Amino acid sequence: MEIHKYEPNQSAIEELVYFTPARADTVFPYAIVAAGISAFRPAHPIVTKRYSHHTLIFTISGKGLVSLDGRKFDVTPATVTWLNTSVNYAHGCHPNSDEWTYIWFAMTGHGLDALQAETTDLASPVFHVAPNMEASFRQVLQHIGGLEPRKGIRSTVLVADVLAALLLGPADVDKATETTRVGTVLTQVRNDLAHKWSVAGMAELASTSAPHFHRLFKRELGVSPMEWLRNERLNAAKYMLARSNYRVAEIGRQCGYMDPYNFSRDFARTVGEPPSAFRKSAKTLFSQG
Repeated sequence: MEIHKYEPNQSAIEELVYFTPARADTVFPYAIVAAGISAFRPAHPIVTKRYSHHTLIFTISGKGLVSLDGRKFDVTPATVTWLNTSVNYAHGCHPNSDEWTYIWFAMTGHGLDALQAETTDLASPVFHVAPNMEASFRQVLQHIGGLEPRKGIRSTVLVADVLAALLLGPADVDKATETTRVGTVLTQVRNDLAHKWSVAGMAELASTSAPHFHRLFKRELGVSPMEWLRNERLNAAKYMLARSNYRVAEIGRQCGYMDPYNFSRDFARTVGEPPSAFRKSAKTLFSQG
């Protein structure tokens, strides 16, 4: 373990702690390899250096600016920013802010790439979190800088706690209200599957932003809005194929597939057989019943 401290007028970094996991630590799924408190000002250079880990940043005060693949995101207090530092990124103090102070830690572990990509899909890497999240980050910093043995298991627990808090949302959010918002969207979408739905359109129904709706939807149903919509359309198509005499193309249109080829292809890939074969099997089953 190495601890480095810098004077604020010499560098943006105020405190930095490194930790190299021992062999016994590597059996645990997550490892915290570095942590620190940083204070950036507009004059400090933008950070672009690539590493091979994921970094979580809790903003204490001021305002930061994060860039990912050409997209820019403002970072404000009481938020956590999740960065995969192995890809193109940049971050620094926002030009309209006097400073940006934050606690951060870098981690490695199984499945983090997939989890981060899935969590921030169609959304921002910036999460609004409960105020007590700062205490969790300070606990990480204290843990890495301490002398306790077998840090691996403790690191795994701390990382899992922070990730769970991000994925489940702020503790002080009115869950009942948000669940009702999702339920309202589900009902309206099911009543008009032929509509050309998008995440932005669903979010508008829920009176929230598309990124927030995407995360809220996944938290409530376990799948993304578009994955759910696809399954709902195919479920409706199955019912109509089995219980109606509409032509296959018309059933596809009523379920949101304007192109009969796309409908047949999507149906076959998901169900395992084309719509016509499914219809034949379903009608045979019902006739026997």
